Amino acid sequence: MLDPAQYGDWRFSPDFATAVHVTTGDAIKFTGAERALLGVFVHHANTVLRRERLFDAIVGDDPEISDRKVDYIINSLRRKLRDSATEPRYIATQYGEGYLWVAQHVQTRRPSAGALIVVGPVRGLHFSGHLAETGWAFLRMLTRELDRDTAQRHTVALDLDCPAPEGFEGEPPRFAVQVSFVKSADQCLDCAVTLKPFAARIILSVTRLRISAPDPKAPPFSQIAANLARQIIGDIRRSLTYNENAATAPDEQPLAIGLQQAALLFAQSRPQWDKTAEQLEARLRENPNDHQAAATLALAQRRRSMAANRAAEREYRAALRDKPHDPVNQLLLATTLHSKYIYAGRDIFASPERHKRHADEAEIEERVLAALPNLQDNPVFVLNAAKLLYFVNKAHRPLALELAQDALQQTTAFATGFTTVGQMYAWEARTDEALALYDQALELTPLATDFRLYVQILQCQALTAIGDHDASALVATDMYQSVPSSRAHLGLFFAATDAVDLDATLECMLQVLDMDEIRGRLLYFHYLSVRHFIRQNHRRNLMRWPLAVLMARVGEDCVPDEIRADMPPELRSQTG
Repeated sequence: MLDPAQYGDWRFSPDFATAVHVTTGDAIKFTGAERALLGVFVHHANTVLRRERLFDAIVGDDPEISDRKVDYIINSLRRKLRDSATEPRYIATQYGEGYLWVAQHVQTRRPSAGALIVVGPVRGLHFSGHLAETGWAFLRMLTRELDRDTAQRHTVALDLDCPAPEGFEGEPPRFAVQVSFVKSADQCLDCAVTLKPFAARIILSVTRLRISAPDPKAPPFSQIAANLARQIIGDIRRSLTYNENAATAPDEQPLAIGLQQAALLFAQSRPQWDKTAEQLEARLRENPNDHQAAATLALAQRRRSMAANRAAEREYRAALRDKPHDPVNQLLLATTLHSKYIYAGRDIFASPERHKRHADEAEIEERVLAALPNLQDNPVFVLNAAKLLYFVNKAHRPLALELAQDALQQTTAFATGFTTVGQMYAWEARTDEALALYDQALELTPLATDFRLYVQILQCQALTAIGDHDASALVATDMYQSVPSSRAHLGLFFAATDAVDLDATLECMLQVLDMDEIRGRLLYFHYLSVRHFIRQNHRRNLMRWPLAVLMARVGEDCVPDEIRADMPPELRSQTG
């Protein structure tokens, strides 16, 4: 997003190619030389600039240009801006010294306020002379490429003088791409591009590039900008997914959650999904008991998550084509394959696609085992690898548990360690130990986060498995009240107290599901969670609520054959 800046009565485009009068709407265009002088003036506002300094900005490669050209361009700018030499509002003359820009910058909402990425601050361009034109074009192209690679609901803004975090007013951007230009000795334009989280004093990456060169074989700066944008997006995605070099904080979230959150920032979902989600979120803030809004929002969120997951899978497969044995990308692809069943599992298990899960499990196993020997020095990676090995449900469970326990003893990411080991303990029927670890994890997880919701889901699973339905209902009630849209996701699987009316939510859901989709819900829950519990009575306790709800409404045909062994006896007798 390229936002204009207003000086006096004119709103200028960021590259000073055009300006629009704020009162009359009249539009004007500027020549390349005029744009170069405007750029120098604005960056040195209220500072006298000698003719020689201005001449350097426009001279270019033509040695025949006279320094009187500066006066000609100044007069042209004054005519276009409706300025007066005797009563200047934009360009004043300091006789015997030079010219200065006196127009007042009219402060409006910063273009970078609330942006995902700000390209700025930009430094050094006004020292680049005639090469500044190339620099402007590069900045515009970089901003557009970043914007193209970002989800529509997020913005990328060019903000030339973006202030530091302590001086920023309004909602700050999340990431800053700082660009510094320098004219090299051989008259080429170079730039250094620094990527940082906006509010943190850490650097994610620094890149030096040459964006103009006399060599005709050199790539055009449009290609350089596109390549740089992809690199920046990749660096941001990695920084949000995992912290490979920096120390991990005790409240660090699991790798899979960070990966999905990063994917959501950049996945191109349908604009109507984003608009619908925003409207439904507003409805739920006004009325958390709007069951229809909760069900529809859950569907919109699921579609967006599915699109993000597919985009992440494509990215990691592409990365592995370039570096087939990269252990981190091996692990991230395996994680994405597992996450596919979390976000798209309801649809997968309602269709013939469910038969492909065995191939996905085999790929997860292969990639994790290939990556694991090279990940031993990162406990967070090991924790995630251990969970995936347990998930494929083969002969790796003892190894997975051992790996997770050892990683917990090494990591500072306590919350992730507590959650991962706790889940395995719950599956292994070590429920008291699992619940104790979940309690410790909850103390570290912030309220109203995906991580906290995830831990509460695991709590509900463990409590329901041992038949403590009252305790599970209390956790589920808190979950449904904190995140109203979670009722539509989870209300079929975990009962709540009377404080939450789940009947209305379930009725909204069942009105739009056919029998295949209802069966798909049961297979989804059994595949992701229930089947991993080693005790049959735990599996039956987990299936009791969803089976009772569905059989009471649609009859026994909703029960897939492959989960009948885990039906509670009292329900099994109803189906013969």
